[in-house]
Amino acid sequence: MRELAAQDEAKRRQVEADLFDLGRDPSATERIAVETLSAQVIVRARRMLRAIANEAAEMAERLVLRGLGKLGVRQGTAKSTSGLSAAERIAAIGAARKAAEVTS
Repeated sequence: MRELAAQDEAKRRQVEADLFDLGRDPSATERIAVETLSAQVIVRARRMLRAIANEAAEMAERLVLRGLGKLGVRQGTAKSTSGLSAAERIAAIGAARKAAEVTS
C-alpha cells in the first residue's frame, strides 16, 4: 500500500512539474490549482485502469464460456463427488489418521 502511495505521489509530482512549465514562477492560486488537478488526474487514471482490468476480465470470462459452449460443456450446478460436506470429509480424514496412528 505504501508503495502504491509512493508511486502515486511520484506520478503526481511529475504531472505537477509538467503543468508548472510556465516559464515563470507560478502564483499561489496557480500552485493550488495545479496540486488539485494533478491529484485528480492520478485518481482518475487509477479508476480507468481498474475499469479496463475489469472489462478485460469480463471479456476473458465470456471467451472461456463461449469456447466451453462450443466444446459442448454447459454451465450448471456443481455436483459433490461423495455427498459429504467439506466439514464431514475433514472429520473423516482426521478419524482415519487417528485410527492409523492407533494401529501403528
